[in-house]
Amino acid sequence: METRLIFLLAILVCTSCNAGNDITDKATVSGHKLILVKSSNNCKLLVENKKNSYPLLPKAPCYFLRRGSETPQSVTYEDVQVLNILIVIGSPISQSKRKKWNIENDMFCGELAQGVLIKSTGLELTSKALEEGVFCRDTGSDEKNFWYLAH
Repeated sequence: METRLIFLLAILVCTSCNAGNDITDKATVSGHKLILVKSSNNCKLLVENKKNSYPLLPKAPCYFLRRGSETPQSVTYEDVQVLNILIVIGSPISQSKRKKWNIENDMFCGELAQGVLIKSTGLELTSKALEEGVFCRDTGSDEKNFWYLAH
């Protein structure tokens, strides 16, 4: 009886860990299973099988930048010991900006982008961000933006 009670309590605790968190994107990069979640109007980066949770600068919903692929776009910078840098975008653009840039309504585009650095020592978020631009989930980004965030 006691074992079943402990098991039920463990399930309740695990279920409540992600209560109110909606998964918006997932990716596996360099052996790290990364999950982006929406919590209220904020975004968080979770690392599966670890207790790590990283609050992100962009507002929800957030996505990894991709360029015509299921795999997020990433770049390596050996000069700063970055195995991979990914860019997370969020803070959805306004309807007026969407119209100005002639962006279709079914495309997710945000105006705030932040880097996720994967290093041999673990994950780090960039303290700087790309602001007030237009970054669309499925169109990727120029390499210069990755370089800027990584350096």
